[in-house]
Amino acid sequence: MSELVKPLAITGLGVAFLVIAAVTGVECTSGQRAVISEARSDFLSIGSALRTYKINAGHYPSTEQGLQALVERPTVPPLPKDWVQVMTRTPTDPWRREFQYRLIAGHPDARFELRSLGPDGICGTADDRVSE
Repeated sequence: MSELVKPLAITGLGVAFLVIAAVTGVECTSGQRAVISEARSDFLSIGSALRTYKINAGHYPSTEQGLQALVERPTVPPLPKDWVQVMTRTPTDPWRREFQYRLIAGHPDARFELRSLGPDGICGTADDRVSE
């Protein structure tokens, strides 16, 4: 009889997880969690590259210049006072799309926001990942 109870208990736990996931909206698999973790790690790496750019240029790239300024010398103002190639290619998220970059104007320390459009590739949806 215990041979029958084990599969039923495992099946019951699986059903309970699916019900909880449906009610709470949690749908992350371990693979999805790994990809989200990779995007967060990318935010840290890109943030470090942007800070290196700022040390050399005297400011962060403008929104118009974007992350391409880390790869190629900007040709539109504000031009960097000193430019060093910080990355060899424009960074892409785990879904192979370029990260979105925005300089937050008006902030005394000039902050920036990085965004991954997530698996659906659409800006402003629940699966977007945004730097903090």
